Amino acid sequence: MYNYSRQVRYFDTDRMGVVHHACYLYYFEEGREALLENELGISYKQIEESGIMLPVVNAQCKYINGAKYGDLLTVETKITKFNGITLTFSYRIYLNDTIYVTGNTEHCFVGDDFKPIKLQKKDPALYEKIKSIVEL
Repeated sequence: MYNYSRQVRYFDTDRMGVVHHACYLYYFEEGREALLENELGISYKQIEESGIMLPVVNAQCKYINGAKYGDLLTVETKITKFNGITLTFSYRIYLNDTIYVTGNTEHCFVGDDFKPIKLQKKDPALYEKIKSIVEL
């Protein structure tokens, strides 16, 4: 699990003064990037340069409370499913004891041709790194 902090910016909010629902998906992505870089020591760019892409194939988001401009949110990110072809990240966005959003994104490892690949064959080292931090 990796915790990433980010402050809500004014342009993240809607006319009602709360974070626009679509922004949470950006926060999820920031959490994924932070987890990969800080827990695995690899960036999306490095993964893509090795010929592997990780597109989102499913996203779910449950809105519980509305964050506001200036809130310093924690984006808790962890990998909860991994079979070498697909990968699921789970998220919890909160401030102190208030949970704002929970959700998950499912990704598929694909090559440059966008066809699914088996990560264990393509990059055994990355496969083992990911496998070592999966939280069920």
